[in-house]
Amino acid sequence: MKVLIFIFSAVTMLSCASKLGPGGGPYDDAPPVLLKSVPASGALNVNTKKFVFYFDEYITVKDASKKVIISPPQQQNPKIQAIGKRVEVILEDSLISNTTYTIDFTNSIEDNNERNALENFSHAFSTGNEIDTMEIAGVVLNARDLEPVSDVVVGIHAESRREAFRDTTFLRMSRTSDRARFVIRNMKSGSYSLFALKDNDNNYRYNSPMEAVAFFPERVTTSSEPAVRQDTIFKTVKGKPVVDSTYLVEYTRYLPDDVVLRFFQSDKQRNYIVKRERRDSATIELEFNLPFLEEKDIPSIRALGLDSAGMDPKIKIFTDADLYTKKATYLLTDSLHYSRDTFIVNYPSIDSLNNIIVVSDTIALRTPPKKQVKEKKEDSDTPKDSTDIEKPKPTWTLSMETKGDGGISDSILISSTYPVDTEMLRKALRLVYKKDTIEVDAKIDTLMPIPGRSRLWLLKAPLSYRQSYTLYADSASVNDILGRPLLEPLKKSFETKVKSEFSSLLVQVLGYGQTPMIGELLNESDKILGVAYSNKNLGEIVFSDLKPGNYYLRVIIDRNGNGRWDPGDYDKNLQPEEVFYLNKKMELLKNWTVKENFDPKSIPLDKQKPLELVRNKPKEVEKRDKNKEREEEMKRRRSGMGSSGGGFDLGGGMGGLRQSF
Repeated sequence: MKVLIFIFSAVTMLSCASKLGPGGGPYDDAPPVLLKSVPASGALNVNTKKFVFYFDEYITVKDASKKVIISPPQQQNPKIQAIGKRVEVILEDSLISNTTYTIDFTNSIEDNNERNALENFSHAFSTGNEIDTMEIAGVVLNARDLEPVSDVVVGIHAESRREAFRDTTFLRMSRTSDRARFVIRNMKSGSYSLFALKDNDNNYRYNSPMEAVAFFPERVTTSSEPAVRQDTIFKTVKGKPVVDSTYLVEYTRYLPDDVVLRFFQSDKQRNYIVKRERRDSATIELEFNLPFLEEKDIPSIRALGLDSAGMDPKIKIFTDADLYTKKATYLLTDSLHYSRDTFIVNYPSIDSLNNIIVVSDTIALRTPPKKQVKEKKEDSDTPKDSTDIEKPKPTWTLSMETKGDGGISDSILISSTYPVDTEMLRKALRLVYKKDTIEVDAKIDTLMPIPGRSRLWLLKAPLSYRQSYTLYADSASVNDILGRPLLEPLKKSFETKVKSEFSSLLVQVLGYGQTPMIGELLNESDKILGVAYSNKNLGEIVFSDLKPGNYYLRVIIDRNGNGRWDPGDYDKNLQPEEVFYLNKKMELLKNWTVKENFDPKSIPLDKQKPLELVRNKPKEVEKRDKNKEREEEMKRRRSGMGSSGGGFDLGGGMGGLRQSF
């Protein structure tokens, strides 16, 4: 008897836990339906701060603090909770008179069982005699790479005063979805300033350069027009939705609905030292929180008590730092520095008013003890004097490497382990090529120091295709700044390939005339593979000596001609430099020149970046097709296979229960 009672209870519980009876009808895949709201949507002269929404099934509110958006913005967080089949919202701020409010739930309301979301659900009411209905919609994109930017605040100000973005809370606001879309609802008809903000301190104001922003360059004026759209009626066939018919629906279209905000972070930010290390008596390494965008951004260093001005060059501190990185290495070249343990570092930063200043930090960096050498003597483990310091190596070397795929435009880089005078090094280098079996001198055009680097140079020479080259430097022909000769001669060979092994790309950018432009060749991961600069007279960007393969193209409109992309500056009313993508993959074949006429304005900006390059793709809800699973389960039952373990089968389940007792 106890066994039968248990079996009956198990069947009852499992039946109640699901929306199906055993072998019953299809699963519910419809979102919750709003039955009633109190006060009603569109209500006027509202003075209550409590709002209740009744639905046809048990519901939950997912990520309420992030997904539920209330306009005007609330200084105190509202209370939002799901109770059974209803949602309660209690506003903590005082209501503003004669104002339209919007409670935008976006897609936060879901049913309890199947997690079907009620999309784009919002509720509007007014504390006055009328309700505002205008809307502004659009998308927020990262200005540098056109990535969709989700979960940032988008807001408006009615006043045109630029300081309003800094000292006044948004008048109305929205938040970008996982598709980077936004809609600001229930606005008064008029003109507005439009902004996007990564609101780190949740005060709906731009008050720190650490907050990324976007601002539309013009005032946005609301409008509306009658429009017609096509809707679809679906019917269910074998558990699947199938188009039954279509019909036209008249509606009001609110404009603008295609605004693009280009999101950026100011390069005027507070800078500071993140990490410091003294590897030996002659080498100091520093890491900062911001990259070095220009050579003047690279921090300088000097020993306390030693003024570098007017010093002999051999006492100079040499710096090695790559642009766009955050690390700098400093080489001390005289024994005057070796025993010093206090240094002054000068680097750019900003003050409390966001003005650029030079910060001077005093840092302590003791020289590490000399490395211990184990000996076979009994006292070999006895530490040596800890004041003994590491001396720089008494010799230095040169090396060479090529960057590229064997073309005549490959970069030839010369590096040394110790600083060398550029002109002396240039005279010491000899480039030769093979003609039959004889070495013939080749011309060297220039030897240029790499910006920020004291031990790295770029060698330029007119190379030829399908040729073998060797670069020489005799050990007796060049000394470092301390007068020491090379440890060993430099001899490095390299070859160029036949021209037919390569591809070329010529891009004609339309609509920008002689404006400087930067072309970036990309792979399928949006990583830069090559960079080329436009011909100022023709508006062309040419990539040569390319390895055959598939590429993508990004173009920067370099308005200030500094050779790099620049973010915007809200204080100076500067938009970020424009960036465009060619909306296709290019297949470059061997011994072939591809010509592209690229009109950056032919495709809307938010549609340009090829989908395969987009990293921030919308988070698709993974919905199991439970009706399909049910069909398959019923087929298995009819074929005698029974349940696969996921569903509850009355016959098979009872049989299993009986067998287990």
